[in-house]
Amino acid sequence: MEKMMTSQESLSLIVNMIEQAKGDFRKGGGKYFLLWGYVVALASILHFISVNIAVLDCIDIYIWPGVLLAGLGFTVYFKMRDRSRQSVKTYVGYMLGRIWAAFGIAVVLIYILLWNHNGLMIYPAISLIYTMALFLSASAFKLRWMYISVAVCVVCMVLYGFLSPVYQPLVMAAMITAGNIVPGHILNIKGRGNV
Repeated sequence: MEKMMTSQESLSLIVNMIEQAKGDFRKGGGKYFLLWGYVVALASILHFISVNIAVLDCIDIYIWPGVLLAGLGFTVYFKMRDRSRQSVKTYVGYMLGRIWAAFGIAVVLIYILLWNHNGLMIYPAISLIYTMALFLSASAFKLRWMYISVAVCVVCMVLYGFLSPVYQPLVMAAMITAGNIVPGHILNIKGRGNV
């Protein structure tokens, strides 16, 4: 026969589950931000180099698919490895997973539908939905400092209107550095403090 919990024990259980969920996010929160930050920054820089060096111009069509498939492979590996370690699943974590999955699907569709002019015309479209997904992530986790990353992304989007299309990959690399790489390192540093 199970013992009935008192209201104090129920409240304590709920508080402990919330704290555990926060700790799990912070301990592994930076991993995916860093993975995709470095993957996209690398692809952007390689694309910039391939477009501006005529010798490499023929490989630019393979850069994004190749690098993104590698990133996807690492993501699947990390997800499978983390599945056994995850003790608490939160609704916020679930929704953020769906937001970033929708972002990934939108990127693939943009890539398929708008690929022309060496792929440079798709950068503003991808950057727009990236900034929206980053804003939703900052909002969901109530990370006020991450709004600075969103603001940097908005400034970078404005730059697209003033720069030659050949520089758009560098703008994307700057956005990803501000939106993924810096926050990923911050999350990992904060996660170490919570261990």
